[in-house]
Amino acid sequence: MQPKRVKRPRTGWHREDIKAELRKRGWPLVRVSTEHGYARKSAQATLGHSWPKMERIIANILEVEPWEIWPHRYNDYGQPVQDGNPNMVKLSHAGRPRNVELQVVK
Repeated sequence: MQPKRVKRPRTGWHREDIKAELRKRGWPLVRVSTEHGYARKSAQATLGHSWPKMERIIANILEVEPWEIWPHRYNDYGQPVQDGNPNMVKLSHAGRPRNVELQVVK
């Protein structure tokens, strides 16, 4: 079955708008990171680089979907894209989309 397409905005949120909206809700970036078990600068790093797991955390706090904030980081089905290529979706070992990249363990 084909995944449901999502309606994505043409442009994403500005990083300062994300930070301001989080602060209005009582969630400065440091709190977002530390209260979810990450290093202090983790949420800040997400503003400049794709990190689907942290993007989902931020989006949940803002009560929107991650692709509404960062449409260029997601394909038309709301799945995180790999290396900015909307045709490449990050997959789990079982072939299901997930929020982290695969790592080779030796």
